[in-house]
Amino acid sequence: SIYPVGEYNAYVTAINTAGVEGPASNVASNVVAKATLLSPIGAQGSLTPTFHWTVPSGLPPLNYHAFSYSGPGDFWNGFVGASAGTTDMSVIYDGPALDPSKTYSAHVYGEKDGYIVMGDSSPTFTVSQ
Repeated sequence: SIYPVGEYNAYVTAINTAGVEGPASNVASNVVAKATLLSPIGAQGSLTPTFHWTVPSGLPPLNYHAFSYSGPGDFWNGFVGASAGTTDMSVIYDGPALDPSKTYSAHVYGEKDGYIVMGDSSPTFTVSQ
C-alpha cells in the first residue's frame, strides 16, 4: 500500500480570499491495514483463477473487492463480505473470459466504517486454457 499501516485523522477547512481560515469540520478517522495477496500470481493453469488473500486479525466486518485489470475497458471486480475476525479470504474469478495473450494485474481492497485494507502489492498473472 502507498499508505503505511496505522490510524489517520483528517479534517477539512476553508481559507477565504483574505487568507482567514474558517472553522474545521469534524475529524474523520480511518484505520489502514495491509492485505497480502497470495494468488493469482504468475502463470495460472485456469481461465478462472482464484483470488486469495489474508488480512490481520482483529478487524471488524469489512467489504472486500478483488479485481483484475489489463487495460482500458478490461476490468473485473469480485465482491466478498467478511465477518469480524476473518483473516483468510478468496473469490473465484467470474467475469468475462480472460485472454491468454494478455497480462493482468491483481488487486485487493477492503473498506467499511472507517477501516481501509489495501493490498501490499499488485502482482501480475497470465492464464492458460
